[in-house]
Amino acid sequence: MVGSDPEPDIAELFCHYNALYFQDSLGACAVSWAEEPLPYGDTSGCEYYPGGGGCIVLLSKSLYEHHTYSDLKNVLLHEMIHAYVCIKDNNTNHSNHGANFQKLMNTINSSSLPDHHRPVGGYNIIILHDIRKKCYQYECDGCGDFVRSTKIRGPSHDDYIERMGANSSCPNLACRWHRY
Repeated sequence: MVGSDPEPDIAELFCHYNALYFQDSLGACAVSWAEEPLPYGDTSGCEYYPGGGGCIVLLSKSLYEHHTYSDLKNVLLHEMIHAYVCIKDNNTNHSNHGANFQKLMNTINSSSLPDHHRPVGGYNIIILHDIRKKCYQYECDGCGDFVRSTKIRGPSHDDYIERMGANSSCPNLACRWHRY
């Protein structure tokens, strides 16, 4: 997924998981890619409709731009559990990862139901929202600056210099890390 792969069909994943793990109880819910960055750099959120009855699961496009397909599936399932707890228990507290949330999370993580979307290592839905951009660190051969990149391959506009040397320019004119 990371990088140039096409945008995953999250509606298809949502419908698959809704049928398999939630007994089709999330019909009043929707899933969408967030058009704007989510607050606090979050990768996902579950917004409840005023007056109850459903919600919308929003996923940041960074999930398919900077993370693995497995990460995307785990985050989507995490938010679907919030939606389920909202509908079944009328609990709109998105920070609540209580007993009902954890029970369903553990059930899905350990499920042996046939699931053609299950990652090779299984699901690893977690309580904390600590999935952030994965960064890879590179060192410039010319000046020794450390560059953090969100890509496994060469530099991009998302990269930044983590530790700048004494002088603010790289002596290597061919340095591909400092051109951005």
